[in-house]
Amino acid sequence: MLCEICSNIHFKPLENCGLPSEAVEEHRHRHKSSSLFYFHHEDENALEASSKGGCKLCIMLWHVVSNPGLNRRLFGRSVSLRNRVFLFIDEYPERVENERSYVNIDVECDDLRTEGRLGLMPPDKWRGLDPKFPIIFDDDMAPTASSDSDMTTMSPSNIALARIWLENCKECHHPCIEGDISTSVAFPRRVIDLTNLESPQLIDYNGLVGHYVALSYKWGSDRTCITKAENIKERMMKPLLLGDLPKTFQDAITMTHHLGYQYLWIDALCIIQDSETDSDLEIKSMDIVYRNAVLTIFSAGASDGGRGLSSTRNPLKTKPCQVPVKFTKGELTLELTTIISFYTPRYSYSRDFAPAGPYPLYDRGWVLQEQLMSRRCLIFGSRFISWECLCTRSSEKWPTITPKRDKLIVDVWRSTLDTFPEMRKRLAHWHDGSLDTFNKWYELMENYSRRDLSRPEDVLRALEGLSNALVKLYKFTYAFGLWIEDLPPGLGWFVRKSRSNREEPVVRTERIGKAATIPSWSWASCWGHEIEFRSPKNSRYQRYFEFVGIDADCDGASNSSTSRSMLLVNGHIKPARVRPQPSWTEEDLTSLSRKAGLYDKPLESPLWVGSVHDIVTEEVVGRIAYDQDPEILKFSEIKCLLCSTGTWHDDVFFTALALIPTSRSDTKYQRIGLIFLDCPTWFDVKDSAHRPESYNYTIPADYVVTFPKDKIYLV
Repeated sequence: MLCEICSNIHFKPLENCGLPSEAVEEHRHRHKSSSLFYFHHEDENALEASSKGGCKLCIMLWHVVSNPGLNRRLFGRSVSLRNRVFLFIDEYPERVENERSYVNIDVECDDLRTEGRLGLMPPDKWRGLDPKFPIIFDDDMAPTASSDSDMTTMSPSNIALARIWLENCKECHHPCIEGDISTSVAFPRRVIDLTNLESPQLIDYNGLVGHYVALSYKWGSDRTCITKAENIKERMMKPLLLGDLPKTFQDAITMTHHLGYQYLWIDALCIIQDSETDSDLEIKSMDIVYRNAVLTIFSAGASDGGRGLSSTRNPLKTKPCQVPVKFTKGELTLELTTIISFYTPRYSYSRDFAPAGPYPLYDRGWVLQEQLMSRRCLIFGSRFISWECLCTRSSEKWPTITPKRDKLIVDVWRSTLDTFPEMRKRLAHWHDGSLDTFNKWYELMENYSRRDLSRPEDVLRALEGLSNALVKLYKFTYAFGLWIEDLPPGLGWFVRKSRSNREEPVVRTERIGKAATIPSWSWASCWGHEIEFRSPKNSRYQRYFEFVGIDADCDGASNSSTSRSMLLVNGHIKPARVRPQPSWTEEDLTSLSRKAGLYDKPLESPLWVGSVHDIVTEEVVGRIAYDQDPEILKFSEIKCLLCSTGTWHDDVFFTALALIPTSRSDTKYQRIGLIFLDCPTWFDVKDSAHRPESYNYTIPADYVVTFPKDKIYLV
């Protein structure tokens, strides 16, 4: 059902919309000259009333307009049309000429603006497209979206939609199919056999062949159903009772059965949780578990395992709406029945790897590698389901199965974990694969640092599957969350102010590395705070110290129990004095961000800051981002280890480590912060042509340091 206003949508140039001349002039400076407009309801109240009257498009529009998480932007407001709801599109002429299938459609009202998609072809033409990329409408499935049986995210129509996504991927997506070809896919050590749905059985691998599904979920506080050393024998002998399992496990079992698979892997049941030996063995194999799974089901919208995959929702707010639409541009008028869908709200895939926002599951640290390692993801949110694989994203909101619109390098990077030849070719336009891999790793660690772990000591264990996969693929050397092959830029991390809503953790008197399993030079030693790497994408780096080795008693493993996790490096060291400051000025931040080439990132904003001074002249030579509260450190004299130089366009930035000696040793140092050098000449840095000190250092060049290097240990 559509109201009269939604039944007569006609997009026209602004001057043809019957507006007062002053309103036309007010809008001209905010929109492209090629934009087409349709003025909808008079205000939000009228829109709300129409939605309550049952108009499907108004229900969808009111849902996004009234959502508190909507992307509201402050921009030049219209005076004469301040509260008017209107729709507009910018790309219509270009998209029609290129025979594109949709345009972005925006809705504005007062100070808010959000966007969605509007189809440019009628349903019959959508169905005539390449069968590899079909679009699914409400009437393609029974029951339809408006029926009572579709009021949950695990409705029959959603199960049917998930099967369409899965079967399409298995038939058409060669990178995703790669892992399905073999019928003898390596199984995890234990899986759950779903031959009898009412009494699933935990079984040993024992040479099983076929395929299995994995589950990713947020545990919560209830651990009563976990497998322990005391009940493992009983569970291997007697079936599990479906009714005794958490609701999320029950729903995952049901969904796995509906998708046509017999085996399911759930960590709480398949790993002996109180056995360190069994847990360590399985944790190190997480890359295999998720990469070999034919599909991973993500319980993204639930805060614990008792909530289930399914949640109640209004499908009319979610599923795309079919509407008659007219477009007029010049002498051309196009009329068709098409579809409209809106996002609520719009989030960045690259930042959070979330289909529609920061769901509870994505707060969990362990889930990052599960997201990255899974070839196919079926995601149950609080309002709709989504699909993501190596080739496609889709959701109930826009169930078209198309290649990803954005060529996010994180997706390319993730796909190379399975060494797919087709996906490797997509890296060709980047400088080189390894450079991109390191930069993408730093972005992922920034994302990871915004997540939570119930046991902070698991900070590196929760990455073992991912790091093991990269070691196998690239033959890199992994050490405590960093890569030896890219060590100087990798050490350029700092503790930043929180970008999330969570409170800063209570200041610790000691870092997490106090148990000596995590060295001070690793970002993981500051777990509990957000981390940022000073490494702009695709920058050219020059390294100023040489990696000699890791202490012979430490193999760099994240679960090493040794206390001698020392890096031996050969580098340039110079004494300095530091003074804490309450904060950096906006001028400081802008200057540093520009010098770091961080044009596409927020301004650098460390949590604890200070100034760096020459120890003789007291001249300010740089700024320090402390790794912990300087009030705890009570150090003013430090040593600076010149770390790296990066160039970005016409700018050069220099980074150094702030070190203090350990005990009485003059060769062993602990890291206490990262230094942003403003004055390269303070370190006697000159370019390789030995140009005079007055030379403009903003021109990219190779740089040399004139004084000798010293060998030191970083602990």
